[in-house]
Amino acid sequence: MIRILKSEIYIRRCSDVSYYLGVDEVMEITGRKRSFCYTLMKKMNKELESMGKYTVSGKIPRKYFLKRMGFETEAN
Repeated sequence: MIRILKSEIYIRRCSDVSYYLGVDEVMEITGRKRSFCYTLMKKMNKELESMGKYTVSGKIPRKYFLKRMGFETEAN
């Protein structure tokens, strides 16, 4: 039996949309509550800042988020 995760369907549906994810999209992908998602996004933005990248409060770059969550590989 093949299981397709809700997050996999979401990624396919949103493959060519905006550069940033907002909290609502992060909530849909992770299935977690708003406060957890804001904390997760803040942590990832701090990681990006430590790499010298510019960040936007309340947003996370889609590619970086999906890579860190294990949905994308280096080749994608």
